[in-house]
Amino acid sequence: MTSSGTDETRFRIGQVCDVLRPEFPDISISKLRFLQDKGIVEPERTPGGYRMYSKQDIEALRVALHMQRDQFMPLKVIREELRRRLDAGTLGQAAPAAGAAAGTGDAAARRVGTMPSAGAVRLGVEEQLVSAEALVRAAGVTHEFLEACRQADVVTGRRDAEGIVLYTPDEVGLVSLAGSLDALGLDLRHLRQAVMAMGRQGAIVEQYAAAMLRAPGDEARERAVHTVESLTSQLAEFLRIAFVRDVKLMTARATGTGRNHSGAGPRATAPLI
Repeated sequence: MTSSGTDETRFRIGQVCDVLRPEFPDISISKLRFLQDKGIVEPERTPGGYRMYSKQDIEALRVALHMQRDQFMPLKVIREELRRRLDAGTLGQAAPAAGAAAGTGDAAARRVGTMPSAGAVRLGVEEQLVSAEALVRAAGVTHEFLEACRQADVVTGRRDAEGIVLYTPDEVGLVSLAGSLDALGLDLRHLRQAVMAMGRQGAIVEQYAAAMLRAPGDEARERAVHTVESLTSQLAEFLRIAFVRDVKLMTARATGTGRNHSGAGPRATAPLI
């Protein structure tokens, strides 16, 4: 996907990170390079080989990152949707549901587009379950990969009254992300370890919330649900930040760009990206 337009303003890759970071705090130069490799954008090159991004490139990246983060759309679908929008001159418009973008025409798959955005936690809300067929189309994976995810306990599904296994929107997102991670070389066995670790974190919420959720009275239970929603969102963000910090420290040690710290645990270093 190449740059176009008459605007001559161009940005270096580090400047693009600075522009996008307020919306996407984890954006990095390596992430932008990865998106280029996947055909999301194709920045121009200077005679010296430096990437130079147009404003249209940056807008395409912004739209792509929103689709990936908020709708769990696979990069193949994102690339096709961006190409369609560029041709139609509608790049900045809201993203369609994941199933609609994939052109499935399947109502169940289209509902996948209503998956919660990253960080949003809603409990006690009835979820629209989708079939395995709708899931693999929306997530951009094969039935074999979905079965491998089931074997690795990444997802489990739920059986309806007729014995058909259905999946929640969260599970669609998990399979889609598992597919992207698999393409990067991360084996499902490692994701199983991550799921088991998350189960231990979930036990923290369960221990804290069990008594609250059993409180008598509808109002008391509603307050308890809101409290648990807030707790879950903040704990998830805490774990995300701690994970990113540890990876930065690991990268710094491996590349020799960080300093050694004494003490019981890892401490923050200067930004590495």
